[in-house]
Amino acid sequence: RRSALVLAVGLGGLLLLDADDAGAEPAAPELRAGIAAVLDRTAEAWNSQHFYHLKDVWDAADPEPWYVPEEILNPFCSWPEIEKYWGPERRVLRAFRWRYDNLRVKALSPDLAVAIFNHYYDLELALGRPPPAPTSGCDRVLTVFRRTPDGWRHILYA
Repeated sequence: RRSALVLAVGLGGLLLLDADDAGAEPAAPELRAGIAAVLDRTAEAWNSQHFYHLKDVWDAADPEPWYVPEEILNPFCSWPEIEKYWGPERRVLRAFRWRYDNLRVKALSPDLAVAIFNHYYDLELALGRPPPAPTSGCDRVLTVFRRTPDGWRHILYA
């Protein structure tokens, strides 16, 4: 099942990268709206500074979630790793803001979807004396979502 998902994501990602979208079908409006709602909740969790609430927008029943933070060399592939990264004891950040745009969504099956978008962040680190100056940036993100009884949820974020 994982191999099929990885292949589907890879192939779907290649199709999404076509610059002129010749012949591409737009995502159904309800699918795009469902994914945008998850990303809006993701933004709320990041911007609340209570990062452990990010698990609320993930499929917590997934036995092997994948999370690939930009600043960490090796991806996280288990809940203990991800929860430690999001944990309330994490005091690396003084402040963090997150937003997204340029959302594109593609259905992989009735219960799986892939999305690409830009995410923007503004952050202040809590480490150092004096603390480093605030910084900001933008990254392209690929995310896979699963439809659960509670709606769409992340299962992979890179």
